[in-house]
Amino acid sequence: MNLRRPLLVGLLAGTVSLGAVPLAHAAFQTGASAGPTFSAASLGPVPSVATNRRCTSLLGAVLSASLDVTWPASSSPWVGGYRIELLNGSETVLQTQTRTAAQTRAVTFVLPDLLLTGTYSARVVSTFQGWTSVPVTRLDGGC
Repeated sequence: MNLRRPLLVGLLAGTVSLGAVPLAHAAFQTGASAGPTFSAASLGPVPSVATNRRCTSLLGAVLSASLDVTWPASSSPWVGGYRIELLNGSETVLQTQTRTAAQTRAVTFVLPDLLLTGTYSARVVSTFQGWTSVPVTRLDGGC
């Protein structure tokens, strides 16, 4: 028996089978396409803000006050939540509350003494990760 013959057949079979395997090919491209893009314009503001002032007084003196703030949902599908701010007349943020998009769209602020008779505003901003929408503000007066 010739021992070289099976060895030669095995080598030929291995070479043929390697030649039948497709080789992988990869290359970098300069242009690529991505999924949907997001910008500040994608994040819609709330349509409106409503406030309801509640004052507690005794013999004409205001003892305490609170402000209920409500708003309808933004029409933007990107909204992850809302930031609600209470501002004084000079637009300084005094208090802030947050809500997720799934939570009730209503908050209550207890007004500081300096706002019992002054003016103040409630501002609502739609948020998504680090992005914010255009703010919607409602000006209101004290008790």
